[in-house]
Amino acid sequence: MKKLLIIVLLLPALALSQDDRHERIKALKTAYITEALSFTPEEAEQFWPVYNSYQEQMHALRNAEREEIHRNDKNGVEGLSLSEAKRLVDQLLDYERREWELEKTLMANLQKIMSPKKIVLLKISEEKFKRRLLERYKRGKE
Repeated sequence: MKKLLIIVLLLPALALSQDDRHERIKALKTAYITEALSFTPEEAEQFWPVYNSYQEQMHALRNAEREEIHRNDKNGVEGLSLSEAKRLVDQLLDYERREWELEKTLMANLQKIMSPKKIVLLKISEEKFKRRLLERYKRGKE
């Protein structure tokens, strides 16, 4: 009983620490992109609301996709009928299409704010940040 009580009391703290970690990563990414792109104050003022909205929409879409996959993975792929598997494939393709549409909209909106060179630099900076984050994560696991 004591173990159960301890687990119940620690769950909110664990969830909070994950939120804190997510916020810390978001702040590091913001600083990294800001430095890499050398925004003017006007660009930064216009860029961040557009970019943050895109990030939130992508996060929600990816979470929905993950939930869909996990919901169908509970009984294993072998337990899916052919029609269920086809429906799942169609849904996954729809998620991919929606992600592409969000990316396309982001690019159109960013072209109103900054030069195409800075947009390319943004994509490069995002990839570099992801690589550094993964490297840091791997070092922490060792």
